[in-house]
Amino acid sequence: MITVTLTTQSLLETKADAYVFFADHGFDPAHFSKTAGALYPQFEEAIKMRGFSGTAESSLILTGVHNGRAVFLVFLGLGDLRSGYGNIETYRRSLGYLVRTAESHKFTSFSLTLPDPIVLGLSTRRLGQETSTILHKAEYHFNEYITSEDRKYSWNIDAFIVVDEASREKAQKGIDQGIIIAGAINTARYWGDMPPSTLTPPIFAQQAVEMAEQYGLKSTVFGRDEIVKMGMGGIEGVARGSMHEPRLVILEYKSAKPNAPTIALVGKGITFDSGGLCIK
Repeated sequence: MITVTLTTQSLLETKADAYVFFADHGFDPAHFSKTAGALYPQFEEAIKMRGFSGTAESSLILTGVHNGRAVFLVFLGLGDLRSGYGNIETYRRSLGYLVRTAESHKFTSFSLTLPDPIVLGLSTRRLGQETSTILHKAEYHFNEYITSEDRKYSWNIDAFIVVDEASREKAQKGIDQGIIIAGAINTARYWGDMPPSTLTPPIFAQQAVEMAEQYGLKSTVFGRDEIVKMGMGGIEGVARGSMHEPRLVILEYKSAKPNAPTIALVGKGITFDSGGLCIK
């Protein structure tokens, strides 16, 4: 599990197993002399020797010392930020790689400074949201049917996000929103990973109703008879291949704003398909 904490401390004031540095293509290593240089005085030479230039989705991991502790320096390439093309997606992929690196190297914590949101074409709030969403999405593991405890991943990681005081409030709002978004995405991924013999239509519908009760949504569940009466032959026809009757679930949220537009999202939450195996 990842715990994201916003801080206005400087990068090196945070106590972490790894310190993260984002670099654009063709960056000047001297830019990190006060931070990375304090952890590993020869880091510039190491960067040149390893040929790290900050190209998109590239990375470099070095080891250093901070306050008598061995630490990692993780450099992540963001590519040519001047182009504007793919900057956000490259940033997302870099964060995903960071989480996987933390898992493989068994970091218990890492610290990073948010990049300049303007360079990425984002607001401070949106940058906080993107950062939080990806960090929590990347921690997802489907361990439901892994019987060996040694093979199950259950590493706890503290992620410290460094911002200045002026950006703190907006960044925190974004981080909080990102946690909600990632939680919803990971729930959908979990349902998608469950086999149809376990997540049957009745069980799926029940979980949806429980979620609605938790978050104050209105829920409506239609069974086979209602589905047939409404002329939804496609759903009913597919369900004939299963011993479990189909369900159609509707969740509704009513805005407090009287003139708010109506937004409808239709999801293909199929738990069984007579034309394929394990299609969600």
